[in-house]
Amino acid sequence: MESILNYYYGIVVNNIIKKDSYYIIECLNEEYILNELIGNIELVEQIIDILNNTNIMYHLLVMTNDQKLFFTYEEKNYCLLKVRCNLNDKILLSSFENIRTKGDSNWADIWSKRIDYYESQVEEVIKDNSIKYALQYYIGLTEIAIYYNNVLKEVYSNNDLIYTVSHKKISSPLSALDYYNPLNMIIDIEVRDLAEYFKMSYFNDVLTEYELLNIIDNLKFSDALANYFFLRLLYPSYFFNMYDKYIETRDINNDIVECIKKSKDFEALLSKVYSRLKINNNILIRLWFFKFQHL
Repeated sequence: MESILNYYYGIVVNNIIKKDSYYIIECLNEEYILNELIGNIELVEQIIDILNNTNIMYHLLVMTNDQKLFFTYEEKNYCLLKVRCNLNDKILLSSFENIRTKGDSNWADIWSKRIDYYESQVEEVIKDNSIKYALQYYIGLTEIAIYYNNVLKEVYSNNDLIYTVSHKKISSPLSALDYYNPLNMIIDIEVRDLAEYFKMSYFNDVLTEYELLNIIDNLKFSDALANYFFLRLLYPSYFFNMYDKYIETRDINNDIVECIKKSKDFEALLSKVYSRLKINNNILIRLWFFKFQHL
């Protein structure tokens, strides 16, 4: 990899640290991220154009020696990004909330394709019955979320929603490496980041139930955004992210076991969130399914 980076970028690598989905490159006194490009480069360029009109120090996309935004290696496209922030700085989730732009929501399409993929290979891939049973539970939750997504689309138009620069994946605690990476950014409904952070904070034991409910008590959403926020909480991205790793490694690690154990408690927390949101908003989603949908 050192010779490849030297060829494409002319940099001399001091050290490479392999992470789950990227490499940390140390070069003299600077840090870089070598990240696989998933999706189209046009979206990355659009997001960078938006970020350039802000004061956010996102990781800078480095051009190759032949002035390209990425290079191809072993049939995969890669981008090199220069880290421009202090990785130890405290990150505020609100950093991107005011970066409004035009957008469109296709959650139901993405969710449908994801569960279709899982169902097509469940018998072939999953040998452990506990994982297989859990997957059916989370697929059931997703199907309910898809149904309510379609209900909301009948009630609210795109003009009722706010779109911002958001993130494909959010960690808790927040990671500067991921949070300021334009390859981890998309344009989506404003509530996406907060909902994903809420779920990850619960399942990673970062915030207590009291702290999470305090976040809800301080929200000021329109009816449309309150409904889409709760819809995003229903979608079990937290499990699917771990399940994808299970498919890759076939390793039933403690994280996925603990996630499954918390399913009923998380339903109870969502019921409390629901009750709080209903105080100020007309929530169209109903919770009748919880008594049928638990592990």
